[in-house]
Amino acid sequence: MTKIEEKVGLHGSATCEVLYNGSDAELIGEVGKGFDYMLHLMNEARLGVAFQGLGIMEAVLRIAKQYSLERETWGKPIAHHEMICEKLLDLEVSTCGLRSLCFQAANALSISQMAIHRLRDQDSQSMNDEERTRLTDLHKKYTRRLRRWTPLVKYFAGEKAFFNARECMQLHGGYGFTKEYLPEWWLRESLIIPVYEGTSQIQSLMCLKDSMKEVIRKPTSFIESSLGLKVQNMREKNPLKRKLIFLRQHYNSSLMVIIFRLLKENVRSGLSQVDPSDIRKVLKILTRELVKFENLRPALLHAERITELKLMVNVGESLIRDVKTDPTREWIAERWMNKSLAKAAMIKSEIDMDDPVLAARLAAIPVIPMT
Repeated sequence: MTKIEEKVGLHGSATCEVLYNGSDAELIGEVGKGFDYMLHLMNEARLGVAFQGLGIMEAVLRIAKQYSLERETWGKPIAHHEMICEKLLDLEVSTCGLRSLCFQAANALSISQMAIHRLRDQDSQSMNDEERTRLTDLHKKYTRRLRRWTPLVKYFAGEKAFFNARECMQLHGGYGFTKEYLPEWWLRESLIIPVYEGTSQIQSLMCLKDSMKEVIRKPTSFIESSLGLKVQNMREKNPLKRKLIFLRQHYNSSLMVIIFRLLKENVRSGLSQVDPSDIRKVLKILTRELVKFENLRPALLHAERITELKLMVNVGESLIRDVKTDPTREWIAERWMNKSLAKAAMIKSEIDMDDPVLAARLAAIPVIPMT
């Protein structure tokens, strides 16, 4: 072992380099499967880190609420001042949103693992074909869901745990900056969440990759969904679901902008973003030529923005699902939708904007063809 690292937080966990020079080794698992084992470990660890971030968010929410109700200015608790009231509300809603999606992801992992363990169990030899097919389909279905949700909950927890901890410190004023109070400790502890087990940027690249694959794998479904959302919105009576449809429109149209920008950078084309037949042509070109594209910057540049939009949609779906079980939670879903719609419009405008200053900076960096 070399020296123990001095870290900003996580002081209860020693971090050091371990040297194995001259050590005896024993093979764990099958030869050549090490990378697969590592990916399996990291994917589950990312879900664990998301729950760690959720724990931090719950902790800072509680101490922020408690302090804001005890601390009085101008004859009333600071929790009753308008700006503080809104901050506390959004701390609570973001925590509820992450918890909802984390539970969905954990449930998907449990069902997926249950199905695969039953298929590999010794008694599976006597299993009939119908049950084997059912378990196989179940495993595939929930593995796909877990794949979609894992980078989202890790990204959400990483970005929001720190933000909420910083808001908690702010609500404590000068006391929050002292070690006598907990906010400074939670702020330091939150700094690791967007870093280890894959940074937030790695999660966003995974999310972008999966989003593009979904479009390429099911182009007709994407086109019908994109063009049919407006009609669907007119028919939908539920206000929350109408807002969710608007969020999906922002997400789909943002993906469409990126797809056409990719085509513009790599293939000369005058195709239209609103003509369904042109969209099909574009998606066919993407399916055939994407791996040959030399310039993927239009997509990579907006990976985090696409992740945030996709996150808003998925958390919204999860919260609406919660309302079906418990109608008293409707206010959580409504606040999430209201805040998300305003932010989604801003993110969409950022993707639409072709900033010449940024374009000039990127142009100075040579494009390395992908091999």
